[in-house]
Amino acid sequence: MQAQIDGKVSNPNVRADAYAIRPNLDLKTDAYSPAAATLNAGETSLVHLQSLLDNKDLAGMIKIPFDLKQVKRMRIFDLQGKPDKFGGTVLMEAYNQNGKLLGRVFRSVIVASCN
Repeated sequence: MQAQIDGKVSNPNVRADAYAIRPNLDLKTDAYSPAAATLNAGETSLVHLQSLLDNKDLAGMIKIPFDLKQVKRMRIFDLQGKPDKFGGTVLMEAYNQNGKLLGRVFRSVIVASCN
């Protein structure tokens, strides 16, 4: 698998990392709290997705194809080739307790002009 961003290969060796999701994960964890420092990348991604869903200005624009509370394992594919302070450009796959794929989400920071 290779990722291209703006027509250029951004990461020639995309690999997936898998993360177990703790059973008692608080999806409302404050990203700046000491508890957030103990989260793995999969858990942090779920907390971030929940914060987007909770944002009243974004609620109608964010579509997640699965129930975040059902996710027990997350695979994250780094499409950018390096993390950035925003979490990078990634494809996330969510799995339930039986290993069934619940859905996929693409995450990237996109800046667009508004008129």
